[in-house]
Amino acid sequence: MANKSVRLCVGISSLCLLLSLSAWAGSVLYTNGPVNGNIRAWDIGSSLGFTVSDSFGLGSASTIGSISFGDVVFPGETPLTITWSISSSKLGGGTVFASGTSSLTNTLVCLSGPGCSFDVYSSLFSTNVALGAGTYWLNFSGSSTANGDVELWDENDGVGCSGVGCPSTAY
Repeated sequence: MANKSVRLCVGISSLCLLLSLSAWAGSVLYTNGPVNGNIRAWDIGSSLGFTVSDSFGLGSASTIGSISFGDVVFPGETPLTITWSISSSKLGGGTVFASGTSSLTNTLVCLSGPGCSFDVYSSLFSTNVALGAGTYWLNFSGSSTANGDVELWDENDGVGCSGVGCPSTAY
């Protein structure tokens, strides 16, 4: 399997997500655009047991070394972990190729106030997932924050989308 960098921003009409192998590699295979923070966001951290899924396509075999996504939290809150999987069907169905609960590294994109109703982060976690060319689903089914508040996956409506399977489909 080829060892390519993958950058991926996926959307519910576009949830934002970025997959990459490493900082030095940088080949973009799929993007659904940048974190928006102002359209809508999908609950990934409540106790209600939601799973949120978004499709993405790979044009060739790739190894995903990290995943980054738009992370929306209440003002003053900090994202800590995410429970995730990559599967062959929406909502974690079909074959599960990889899964885990991972610690997050966060970069503040927008502080609540004028321009943002909430704090918006680009949150990143490491992976090592080898996948062939095809269509896959990234699923988030839980998360944690410093104060135990709700965490949301940012929607950007596919602005800037390009690549195999663009725009994505989400549930």
